[in-house]
Amino acid sequence: MTEEIVIKSRPRGGLQKSTHWKSEKGQRTLSLTQEVWSYLDIIGAQSDCNRSECIEILVRHAHRTGLDLQGIRREILTAPTD
Repeated sequence: MTEEIVIKSRPRGGLQKSTHWKSEKGQRTLSLTQEVWSYLDIIGAQSDCNRSECIEILVRHAHRTGLDLQGIRREILTAPTD
């Protein structure tokens, strides 16, 4: 029988010094468009986590899967607008 691993959501708002990534956490400066900042709010609310945790998950996933960021960027920038 496989033991189920419980992963708590990172709360939205406030200061969290601990991390379940088993890695030291530090404050960083990041420049994003206002549109993407708003997307992080939406994604965070849907996923019950804060913006930093959203970025942490997305970057770790991109690294683990070898995500083709240049291809995705090209696709987004050349997609027809609504």
